[in-house]
Amino acid sequence: MDNANLSFKAGFADLAIEGWNFGHATSWHSDQWQTVIERYLDEMFRVLKPNGLAILLETMGTGATEPTPPNQALGLLYQYLETQGFTYQWFRTDYQFPSVKDAIQHTQFFFGDEMAKLVEKNNSAIVPECTGMWYRKK
Repeated sequence: MDNANLSFKAGFADLAIEGWNFGHATSWHSDQWQTVIERYLDEMFRVLKPNGLAILLETMGTGATEPTPPNQALGLLYQYLETQGFTYQWFRTDYQFPSVKDAIQHTQFFFGDEMAKLVEKNNSAIVPECTGMWYRKK
């Protein structure tokens, strides 16, 4: 589904949730990410009913026990969201694997060698993750 062209009529939803998706616009559209995010937000609010709630979920760090934007571009996005009236809150969304071996294998596949080495060093089947949530009513 295209974030800029949702296939719902205006005023359709009480709740609109974005998860780990808008942040990619900072790399896919690095020169114009703010314009792209504005279009995404406009579309999100278009489909909401009056007083509907928009919730955005994005990473605040895989392998991190405290919230920290993983890169400068995401940090700028998160600051931008707050200038757009969104309230921020974070929480832990740790990954728990059956074994350290599974944790290494899956984190290497998804997050790369550096993360797999960190998991191996920590020798834990639990990989810490912080998630940020930004929310705003229409």
